[in-house]
Amino acid sequence: MPVTQNVLGDGVAEIVLSPGEDGTGPAVTTAEIRELRSYVFDAHRDERRVTLIRQSGPDFCLGRVPDADEHGEPAIYQLLASTTDLWAKVPGITVAAASGRVQGFGVGFVMQADISVVADATTFRFPEIEAGFAPSIVAAWLARRVGWQTAAPWLLTAMPVPAAIALRNGLVSETAADPDARAREFTETLLGLDDYSLRECKRFGRMAEDLPREAWVSTAVDSLVRQHVQAVENKK
Repeated sequence: MPVTQNVLGDGVAEIVLSPGEDGTGPAVTTAEIRELRSYVFDAHRDERRVTLIRQSGPDFCLGRVPDADEHGEPAIYQLLASTTDLWAKVPGITVAAASGRVQGFGVGFVMQADISVVADATTFRFPEIEAGFAPSIVAAWLARRVGWQTAAPWLLTAMPVPAAIALRNGLVSETAADPDARAREFTETLLGLDDYSLRECKRFGRMAEDLPREAWVSTAVDSLVRQHVQAVENKK
C-alpha cells in the first residue's frame, strides 16, 4: 500500500493511504509503516497546523502485512505501538476521513485523530485474534476509551464494528455521506481560528481525560492563564 504525503501549504498536509498498483490492499508493510512514521514526525513540527489522513481507494486500511522473515522481534512491535502513539500526541490538530474497511493497525489512525469523519457504511475490525495473537497494542488504548466489556466483543471475536456503534461509543466524531468533503470543511474552519488556542484546547482536552476531579478547576485556570499570556505576546 503506497503511503504518500502532500504538503498543501498554510500549515496543512495530508497523508494518503492508497491500494497497491495491482489494486490489492491497502495493507501496510513494515517499510510503509516506517514511511508513515516519518510523516507523523513531520506533523510534530511547529509550523504544522492541521494534518489530514485519508484514503484514495475503497478501503482505508486492511491492517499490516507481516514480513516473510518476521519472528516476533520486539523492534517490530515497538514500531507499531510508537507510530500510533506519536499520532495521538501530534501537537497540532489531526483529522481523519475514512470509508469502507478499517482494520488492525489502521484503526488507531482514525479513532485517535482529534476529528474523525467516517462514512455510514464504514466498518472497524480487529483481525489479530484470528491469527492467534491478542491485539494488545489496540487494547491498550481502546479498553481505556470505552471500557473492557464494550471492547471485549470486538477484540475477542474480530467481528466488524459498524460506524454507528463506533459513533455511539465516542470513537469517531461523526458520520457523513462524503467524509473527505466534511474533513476538508473542518480543516478550512480550523485554519480560520487561532493556532495557539487550538493547540492549547487539544493539550488540555487530552490531559483532562486523565485528570482527577479535584484537579479540574486548577488545571483549567492554568490553561486560561497560558492563553491570556500568549494573546498578550501576540499583540506585541
